[in-house]
Amino acid sequence: METSQSDSAAGPGLPSSLGTPQFHNNMLCRMFFPLQERAGLSAQKVDGQGRPCANDEGQPILKPKYGFHALRHAAASGLIARGI
Repeated sequence: METSQSDSAAGPGLPSSLGTPQFHNNMLCRMFFPLQERAGLSAQKVDGQGRPCANDEGQPILKPKYGFHALRHAAASGLIARGI
């Protein structure tokens, strides 16, 4: 028997502040990418000619190094390293 999102008693795994399911892009842009930036896991964005991009104040424009799927690979690598 398949269950739909509305049939789940547990609700969404990562709910919004209203308790509703989050959109993938919102979670990435509001949580995951800023977390990477604070952790120093960002790279400077470059234009089509390979030159570093900067904002109007001369600050570098950063982009996240890793997508959300990279967490799966990191978890698997950690488990393998521990022999699990």
